[in-house]
Amino acid sequence: MRSFVLFTLFILSFSLSAFGGEPVLFRMDDSHSSVTFSLKYLKFVNFEGRFDVVRGAFMVDTSDITKTSFTAIIKTESINTANEGRDEDLRGEDFFDVAKHQAITFQSKRVEKQGDGYVAIGSYTMRGVTKEIALPFTYLGTMVDPRGNVRVGFESKSKLKRSEYGVSGSSMTVDDDVNINLSVLAVRQNPDSARMSFGRKKSIAQAMLETMNSNGLAEAIEQYKTLKADTTYDSGPNQLGILTTRLAETGKAKDAIEIGKLSVEAYPNDTQQYFRLGYSYQKDGNKASAKENYKKALELDAFNALAMEMLRWVE
Repeated sequence: MRSFVLFTLFILSFSLSAFGGEPVLFRMDDSHSSVTFSLKYLKFVNFEGRFDVVRGAFMVDTSDITKTSFTAIIKTESINTANEGRDEDLRGEDFFDVAKHQAITFQSKRVEKQGDGYVAIGSYTMRGVTKEIALPFTYLGTMVDPRGNVRVGFESKSKLKRSEYGVSGSSMTVDDDVNINLSVLAVRQNPDSARMSFGRKKSIAQAMLETMNSNGLAEAIEQYKTLKADTTYDSGPNQLGILTTRLAETGKAKDAIEIGKLSVEAYPNDTQQYFRLGYSYQKDGNKASAKENYKKALELDAFNALAMEMLRWVE
């Protein structure tokens, strides 16, 4: 038993140390992260709400959190105060005006150590108004989950004045000061643990990977053209996407680029395919092509936080 525990601790420390020394890309785990807010109503009672759609991307060096940078995008239309009538008012012109301003964004410029925590200084944009703010946060730690994925946690509590961003409404009934609470779990997926098959269908990605390992890239690409017509195989966009990411993350960027091109050709309106191709180009050192594909990803989906964050690293 003691040997097993020591072995487990060794694997854990090795996995974490592999991410120390330079920032690497983490994505926000949407299902385990939240953005909530509270403010006083009629000057004395708090009411609370949340945004249901939040996207985030983080470049994290677990050995030095001050090297972290991140992008967060909130879909304003997703505001939820558990009262549909009030939510409709908040989406209107007097408040968030979601028809004109679909997103709230924050992009860090630098991170500084402050006491027991950290502060991220960056650009915050709401309702078309951009200001530089200081966002205090706590680094909760890093762990490796049972599938080998590295996860990091952050929490933040801050306050802003809604009037400074043109979010009006009656100051007699709703306070100007808004408390913001962020709880974030970000994940760096282990490329060897990514699920390649779902349900009962066979995985095209797995079949192609096996062919690449035995007979080379060209034959795997030809195999795809045949297997995508076979209804016993999963031929969804995630198949090529997972394979592209796995190759890029395991030192096979040139192969990843070719699979990424195939994926973009097959799914020309899928934002994630362009992001993955851009990421593969970046891994191969081709910043110009990476930039081109990140921009295309954002044209297709302005809420693609991964593309928005990585675009900063190639410009």
